[in-house]
Amino acid sequence: MSLPAAKIRRCQQAGDNTRSAVKRSRCSACMLKSREGFTLTEALATVIIVGLVTCILASGIALATRQYTQTMSMSEGQMLYSSLQKILETELGYTSSYTSDGNNEDGGVNVTGFSSKHYKAKSDDNATGSLNPVATENVCTLADGDSGVTIQDMNVPGRLAMCSADGKVTNPFLGTGSYNYGLQAYVGKLTYNKGKRMFTVGLGITKNGDTASPLIYETFTVRALNLDMPSGGSNTGGSGSIITEYGIPAVSYPDVSPAGGLSITRGSVYYYRGTYYVATTEATFHEYYFKTPADADVSYLFAVLPASPTIIDSSFFDESGRSSALRSGMVFKNGNDLYLRTNSSEWGQSPLYDTSANWVKIQTG
Repeated sequence: MSLPAAKIRRCQQAGDNTRSAVKRSRCSACMLKSREGFTLTEALATVIIVGLVTCILASGIALATRQYTQTMSMSEGQMLYSSLQKILETELGYTSSYTSDGNNEDGGVNVTGFSSKHYKAKSDDNATGSLNPVATENVCTLADGDSGVTIQDMNVPGRLAMCSADGKVTNPFLGTGSYNYGLQAYVGKLTYNKGKRMFTVGLGITKNGDTASPLIYETFTVRALNLDMPSGGSNTGGSGSIITEYGIPAVSYPDVSPAGGLSITRGSVYYYRGTYYVATTEATFHEYYFKTPADADVSYLFAVLPASPTIIDSSFFDESGRSSALRSGMVFKNGNDLYLRTNSSEWGQSPLYDTSANWVKIQTG
């Protein structure tokens, strides 16, 4: 027997209401659960994880910062060293006086001071300094009152500078902007070998003055161009001269033109009135236009060859074959070949690189 339709509708409505009630009950339970938040265990785990991540990030950042600072310090230190080395090479190469404490070291004397060409610190017409100044009320003081370079500028520690005689004025080699990242410079050694006319310099770059563990410390040599010049330097060609030592043939140059004139050959050596000359080019003087090497208007055709010139070799130049201390009259020796420098130059190359008129090869036989 089938149920009446009305009764069936009532049953369906009751079922719908029951299911709705169950759904509402489940939703309410979910909402109640979401309001409970993290448990203590979950909170502690979260804190630990966040702390570990923070420590790892902080350590990585600190390590990267240290490595960056170390890299920049070394890079800046190398630039500072190179700049100071070039300055010291020029200053020592051209210095005209020096003082020492009399103590010998490695075949030379310890240098306490030297005169400067480009960095004079003038105070009361003085241009002097010291290698080891004492920290007083002055910016620097002198050990013996003579010329020199102060390693400890009292205005800026670790800065190389010339110092005036009264200790109140300094003339730094480089500005404070060159001493970044706590960099300081010092000279750990400065000696002079009089026989070889050679300075030996130990130059160092430190971090915050730590000379026990310098970033850079190297030694280099500088030939003194104006110190202890050989005696008997007149161009006589006598005993000990370059003419006799290397057997250079020299032709006497006449006072008057020979019949038919006179031709000169590049590299040939001519002796005229006590002086030796090297022809720097090819030329011919006719009878009606005869000149001697001493005449000013043909000086570009001749270069004076000193009897006892400064003999240099490849060690005089840096790795690129350049030097900041070339002077007219120097002779470059390469094996059996001799080259005369015809002019002075702040920066120049050896004749192995420079084939211009700056050098002339001397005919030695």
